[in-house]
Amino acid sequence: MVIILHVDIAYSQENSARLIPNTTSSGFHHSDRSTLGAAFSTTVRASDAPWLRLDFAKYALGQNSYIMITSLNDGAYQRLDATSIEHWDGKSAFFNGEEVSIELFVGQGDRDIFFELSQLIAGKRMKESIERESDLLPRKEELNDGWIKVGSCEESNTARNPTLLLACDGLDTRVPSDDPAVARTINEWSGVRYPGVGSAWLISNGAVLTAGHTSGHYLRAIEFNVPPSLVDGTPVFSHPNNQYPINQSTIRREQGPSCGDDWGVVEVFPNSNTGLFPAEAQNAFHRISYGSTYAPGTTMRTTGYGYDQSPLGEHTITISERHVNGITIVDTTHWYKNTASQTLQTDLGPYTSGSTKLHRARTDIRQGNSGGPMIHETSGLAIGIVTHGNGLDHTEDSSAYPNVYVFCNACAQSFDDLQVRSAINDFWGPNRVYLDGAHPEAVKDGTVFRPYATVVEAVAAAPSGGVLRVVKGIYPGSFTINKALRIEAPVGTVTLGGSGSAVMVADKVVDEAVDDSQSSLVSTLNTAPGLSIGNYPNPFNPTTTIQFSLSQASDVRLVVHDILGREVAVLIHDLRDAGLHEVTFDAYQFASGVYLYRLEAMGQRLTGSMFLLK
Repeated sequence: MVIILHVDIAYSQENSARLIPNTTSSGFHHSDRSTLGAAFSTTVRASDAPWLRLDFAKYALGQNSYIMITSLNDGAYQRLDATSIEHWDGKSAFFNGEEVSIELFVGQGDRDIFFELSQLIAGKRMKESIERESDLLPRKEELNDGWIKVGSCEESNTARNPTLLLACDGLDTRVPSDDPAVARTINEWSGVRYPGVGSAWLISNGAVLTAGHTSGHYLRAIEFNVPPSLVDGTPVFSHPNNQYPINQSTIRREQGPSCGDDWGVVEVFPNSNTGLFPAEAQNAFHRISYGSTYAPGTTMRTTGYGYDQSPLGEHTITISERHVNGITIVDTTHWYKNTASQTLQTDLGPYTSGSTKLHRARTDIRQGNSGGPMIHETSGLAIGIVTHGNGLDHTEDSSAYPNVYVFCNACAQSFDDLQVRSAINDFWGPNRVYLDGAHPEAVKDGTVFRPYATVVEAVAAAPSGGVLRVVKGIYPGSFTINKALRIEAPVGTVTLGGSGSAVMVADKVVDEAVDDSQSSLVSTLNTAPGLSIGNYPNPFNPTTTIQFSLSQASDVRLVVHDILGREVAVLIHDLRDAGLHEVTFDAYQFASGVYLYRLEAMGQRLTGSMFLLK
């Protein structure tokens, strides 16, 4: 009998990108020039790079000017204005391919507009990230219990067997996931870019959760709707419409030495193209809970962006061949992953143990799953943040694989821990009461973990001058708010009361007291100087009216995109006079989901979201 074991080699942090000096400059431009279109355009290229990012040395974009970057590989684009380029810390989003075009558009009234690059950040393929064969050999360190750690795995100190099965029962049972609430993290260490090393996810209070060791100052962005990787496992990036920079000032985290002391809570900036936050664009989130006791065998789910090597990569290197109890064991290593590597996958497995600090379940995970959710499958509630993949004991499956430890058993930071629970619940500040009629938790205390189910009890519990945060849903029935109270809808569309009730969309707020007998439709309205746009109804089926106003005559382009950034309709592309305008969008041929409308007029751009519900 021959067993072939494989060492899992991490994508090298130090060598995952090339930094290529590039000082391309646009020169200075003003809005009083006579020509239309881009004031400056060029292309930049990094030969054979699978992905590319721009690093700006300096720039001035005034009030209305912007930079447009477009991938010549797949047409993905990003619009950076004076605000969003700061959100991205003077850099661009990530683009697939080796070449992008850069255009500078000068807005009305702006002068001395320019940009200058400092360097290109060019990705390497998975194989390129490992420069010497010695880098392939596993690094070993002694553990207190007489075992040896190899990377993120362990081996017997006696038999010296690498723990290279990396799956429960030797079989990777993860399957692709379409969970729209789970994102891939983009991290950076010591100025070197290292994409896709962890997972993150949206929760019902609008925050983003991840692991402590993936959420330090090196966490730069998260991305949703990630496409398959290249055939060697090199990550492919989502459209910039799905990439969100991290608001570094909001990070709250703990990174202890082990599972149970490892968590992070963060906020992201809105998308630079759509102006939306991920809860709006993804129209998804996970509800969270604590305090329940789970019997061993209870089904749990783990979801995230772990590495994948099943089937194995294209190239392997034999390290050694040895014999244990009459069995030939061939130790090999390989760096190539496959197209599922660092894409969203999920696995089900039995709960094994837990405490106030951690939960364990026997599910397949890999490096990159750190930060993803552990979910109680029956209730759908997330009970912790996956942070580690160490096994429970060193004898598991020993009858099938002598002297071999199986890499299995996800470990998650438990929300039973008061410190992490307080950090999440108070992330947006004190004096906040949560209302979520769809949360299945029977015990109610007004926290995001145990929110109230009705408007009446939530309003009664909220302090005067406090905040009532209402999670996506319809809340029928009569109610009166007779105290100073700020109402927020952090995730999804909220309807309060009955017919003709107040409607709020994620991150929109109502500041005054409300009596449902006098409430009316609160339209979703996005504005810029001299320009506004909104739509009604929202949600809709199958038609909605998009209404916009202009303070002066202007060329107008109004288009609709799906959530992946694909243009699905051009509603207006001509000259319009000053005043109020309306156009109907008929989505009878489209599938249910979130759609984005984008208005370009008067040298500005506004974006809104609408939800088709069939």
